[in-house]
Amino acid sequence: MNAFHLMILDSENDYWIYKRNGTIRRKLTDIILKTSEGVPYIKPEIQLLYKGGSSVIRDKDILDLENVLPTLNDDSREWLRDSLTIQYPNGHPWIELINAYIESSHNKKRE
Repeated sequence: MNAFHLMILDSENDYWIYKRNGTIRRKLTDIILKTSEGVPYIKPEIQLLYKGGSSVIRDKDILDLENVLPTLNDDSREWLRDSLTIQYPNGHPWIELINAYIESSHNKKRE
């Protein structure tokens, strides 16, 4: 049996709008990647925003963050961190971990 997850995204003109905070937006052309077979999927940093932006963060969401964060580039990590900061101006438990990855990446580039 095959299964898939379909997300209905809010959009306006050429922009995706994050449903939990409408100030977080991205061009529709910048939210999708495709597998080698051409199957589209939402970029990991956006999926992580949905997981981390939920009122209840589950253990599997934390595991997803820990597994995916090392695979993201700095731009994607920074976008996720900045988006969580917009949604949670008083802090979010994932921001410190994201910052550690960004700092580690910058240190590696200097070496």
